[in-house]
Amino acid sequence: MLGGYNIDNTNWGVEASYFNLGKVTVSDGALKGEIKGSGVDLSGVYRASFNNQWGGFAKLGIAYVKGEVEASLGSAHASQSTNSTQAVVGAGVTYAFDKNISVRAEVESRKVEVPNSSGNVTNFNIGLQFAF
Repeated sequence: MLGGYNIDNTNWGVEASYFNLGKVTVSDGALKGEIKGSGVDLSGVYRASFNNQWGGFAKLGIAYVKGEVEASLGSAHASQSTNSTQAVVGAGVTYAFDKNISVRAEVESRKVEVPNSSGNVTNFNIGLQFAF
């Protein structure tokens, strides 16, 4: 989920979003594990118009990320989570159907920390963008 505000009527804006990065599940007989990530971010955005329909944007911000690890062996179960503040970077393109409705495609990357480990997660998003 994403919301934003254009600071001026030209190129600069801010965006805030909630993200759920999904989960990775592993299993080996009675041993099972799951890693998940989710959080919120706030980014500054620079937009450029290529023509009346196509545009591009770049964003840089900060994300508050919760990384979780759950494991079970038979009936024994354990879980841990780590909260961290990380940088988020992204870039994308938009295609405007009219002045208020666009399709948006972007790639974002952020670091996710889980107990005793961390890694970069890159996600690709495609969605509709409404301006009002």
